[in-house]
Amino acid sequence: MFFNEEIMVKVVAPKKYADLGRRLAHGIAQKPSFKSAYWTSVEYQHNEQTDGNVQHAIFIGDNEENAITKTFWDILEEKREHSGGFYAINGNKAFIWANGEEDYSKVMAEEFKRMYKEKSLWLGFLIPHSLPGVLSWYIYKIIKRGKLLKMTQIAFAVEKFIEETFDAWIEENQHKG
Repeated sequence: MFFNEEIMVKVVAPKKYADLGRRLAHGIAQKPSFKSAYWTSVEYQHNEQTDGNVQHAIFIGDNEENAITKTFWDILEEKREHSGGFYAINGNKAFIWANGEEDYSKVMAEEFKRMYKEKSLWLGFLIPHSLPGVLSWYIYKIIKRGKLLKMTQIAFAVEKFIEETFDAWIEENQHKG
């Protein structure tokens, strides 16, 4: 599906989502032919003009949390919603955020169970070439502890983006630019 060249995917998120961003970048880097790194929004802004390579980037956080997301907020189309978490794509950029308004924890727990039964989860780092499920441990941990709803919704949206859209997004934008 992918070509022999290495594909770089930057994961850009504010510090409050650093753990999630690092986990996502690590999971992407486990796929053959992929490199990935987590950058804070500030680091990305400081290096944006000096990095001449056309790359893929995933931005985590809504328009109030991530300055880069704010720049593209008005042009994001076809927003996909999953249990209060959202993602949208614009060219080689993907955006993932949550509304934090409604409690979808039961829906997320059911989806987590389905994914586990279908073995689409990436349990720990035991199966390093399978990206779907990379953040499932994180989702489960947050739901179990009853922590921040918005964080849970974002983690769930990341999981759904990887499962449903990631490969097609990479392939579609690999040789544009």
